[in-house]
Amino acid sequence: MTRILIRTLLMVVASTVLGGQAVHAQLTKQLPETEKKATTPAKLTPSLPSPFQPGYVTPGLTKPFGQSDLNLLLSGKHAWSLPTPTKPILDLTKFPEERLIVAKMKDFPNLGTEFEVVAPRTGHPDFPESHRAGVKQYNCIAWTLGITEYWVWPGKTVRQFDVLYERHGFKRAATRNLKPEPGVVKVALYGLLDESGSLGATHAARQEADGTWTSKLGGAARIRHLTPEAVAGPGYGDPIAVYVKK
Repeated sequence: MTRILIRTLLMVVASTVLGGQAVHAQLTKQLPETEKKATTPAKLTPSLPSPFQPGYVTPGLTKPFGQSDLNLLLSGKHAWSLPTPTKPILDLTKFPEERLIVAKMKDFPNLGTEFEVVAPRTGHPDFPESHRAGVKQYNCIAWTLGITEYWVWPGKTVRQFDVLYERHGFKRAATRNLKPEPGVVKVALYGLLDESGSLGATHAARQEADGTWTSKLGGAARIRHLTPEAVAGPGYGDPIAVYVKK
């Protein structure tokens, strides 16, 4: 057993320092047939690019995230920190009809079944046929501000959302730290690159005290999901900015 360990270590050192396949082959020949199987190098799975790395393409896009976008959003600082909260209990029985509608949406491939419907759909102001009697329409941005009586949408650019959130006491964080912090309210702003290469805001989610997130899905239901990437995908893209309020 000791001989096997010593020979295996020799092969690792030889392969790393010398980079020689010939050295590896020579050492392999010297081992008995029963020991050769353990010398076959394991295939490594290449790491995926970061959503904030030049060349990254969000699903559904034809153009990669550009260096100019990085300069605008990161300003020399970069932190992509996803939370790992203690898994809460989600009530999967509430609003079964609403739940079915959300489950059939193709914009959220990461969502799966781990979400809770916390409020029913309201309809969209642009589609009167979707309105429900006595129900006021509000969207994801309104919800992050605690508004449930009307639709809020300041524009397309991150700068326009900066102005909106600043009016409500939020400040755009220097990094994208999405971990829960006691006494800090966080909002994640999502975005996609359009066909011209411009970055446009698409959605916002609010972090709750237990570390989970809530999202109002347009005119559809409001849901609670475990992590911000649960609603990332071809519909909303990825989180591009984080706003904090203490």
